[in-house]
Amino acid sequence: MIYEDITKKNIVDEYPILDKDLKIAQIGFITPTKGQKLSVEVMKNLKDRGVDASLAIIGSVREGDDEFKAMLDKMILYYNLSDNIVFTGYRTDIDEIISSFDVLFVPSTIEGFSLASAQAIMQDVPVLSIDKTGCTEVVEKSRCGMVFSEDSSVKVVADTLIKTASLDVKKIKEKHPDFLLSECSETTFKKKTANAFIL
Repeated sequence: MIYEDITKKNIVDEYPILDKDLKIAQIGFITPTKGQKLSVEVMKNLKDRGVDASLAIIGSVREGDDEFKAMLDKMILYYNLSDNIVFTGYRTDIDEIISSFDVLFVPSTIEGFSLASAQAIMQDVPVLSIDKTGCTEVVEKSRCGMVFSEDSSVKVVADTLIKTASLDVKKIKEKHPDFLLSECSETTFKKKTANAFIL
């Protein structure tokens, strides 16, 4: 199986404010279609309810989306979330750090086969995805996460995220290995990674 030789690294050592009871990761370009605005709104909902949560937004700002990033920064300040959310920028060590999180959040409306989701599942991290992209297939076939509809309220998304984080992915994988063997083998994963960069 892939990732078995990966040296795990705790990103909390690098960003101490991530040291919360519920650690959430979102991976991808910072751009409107990737859904970071919803992520910030979900974090506000969680904080208002007293949930001790943190969010790492991992990825660089897509060219032309500086205003969108500035809007996110303003939202974070307005909602008093500066001690709960960090932007890590682009990372090349996702394999090493993904196991530091309790859940991977994928609210992107343009996702194909989600490589980040496969990485998370292989590291025993459950995935919450919107229900209209390729990530839905990863979640449903692996049974290692949950989905929410595009028209769900922020509260419903937050509730579903909490439920998703409680899933025991390691046990689920042991009971349902078929998807992992067919879609996340080292050969298949390398092929999907290569295809993702074909223009």
